[in-house]
Amino acid sequence: SLIELLLLANVNSVEDQSFWNNQANKELRDALNTKLNHGVAQNVIIFVGDGMGMSTITASRIYKGGESYRFAFEQFPHVGLLKTYVVNKQVPDSASTATSLFCGVKNNYETVGVDSFVKHGNCNSSLEKEHQLDSIVKWAQTAGKDTGFVTTTRVTHATPSALYAHVPYRGWECDTRIPPESKHCKDIARQLIEDEPGRNIKVIMGGGMQVLKANSTSKEDDPIDAWVCKRGDGKDLIETWKDQKKNMGVSFKLLTNTQDIRDLDADNTDFILGVFANGHMKMEFERNKTPTGMPSLSEMTIAALNVLKKNANGFLLVVGWFVYF
Repeated sequence: SLIELLLLANVNSVEDQSFWNNQANKELRDALNTKLNHGVAQNVIIFVGDGMGMSTITASRIYKGGESYRFAFEQFPHVGLLKTYVVNKQVPDSASTATSLFCGVKNNYETVGVDSFVKHGNCNSSLEKEHQLDSIVKWAQTAGKDTGFVTTTRVTHATPSALYAHVPYRGWECDTRIPPESKHCKDIARQLIEDEPGRNIKVIMGGGMQVLKANSTSKEDDPIDAWVCKRGDGKDLIETWKDQKKNMGVSFKLLTNTQDIRDLDADNTDFILGVFANGHMKMEFERNKTPTGMPSLSEMTIAALNVLKKNANGFLLVVGWFVYF
């Protein structure tokens, strides 16, 4: 009967000595039976939860299934922790930590893709090649792999920008944020579209229309983001990207909504630029889920994989999202 089944389930879930001993034995057996893989990875996927610290993971775990619940990534055979600090501060930001994660070098607070010689806001030092850092995107491209990133943030935000940009301040996402004395430095958006390794990235998806395109318009469900700069130099970097791909003689596709992703012919598309919001993309619970709305992170990721998987040498895909507001 149902009552008997409930009673049996309750008995089996008692966390007595046997329960904990059996769990420990299973974990020990799993660890002993793990076989080391000495091969070379063909494909690399990096997931970055921006703000996904231990306290956030713990709260999410309890919310999802209680204290004993384990997420899929917590059950991987190899799990580790990284120290998060920067050269000049104990508490870092996402620009400096992303630089450390993607470039392997710790630097100064709020600087992107440069070493600790480059001080906050110092344009001239950031232009010196010896202080600019290569990222995992550059390494992957050198190895002949295709590269891409998808994010629910702006594509020029601190975390993804460390994949391709070199700036002394993370806020320089577009021209209007750069002070007059530093106008000879390129903003992050221009570096993404115009420079290496950004212009060689096969898949770029996220928000940030207002930093890529001057005269971007505000919409009821996608207003201009007052927290970030708005392009003011008259440039349309999306058109620049399209012209660039035409000159390269490659196939490309601009995506602006969910339907565009669903209609994508990944087998016959080399480059994708998807820009779905003026600022950051909407959170999952508030986004417009109609075909003309913003796609989900999973939809963007699947589309990216379908494009990148065609390279026999493999690919690098970085997937990032906000978890703290």
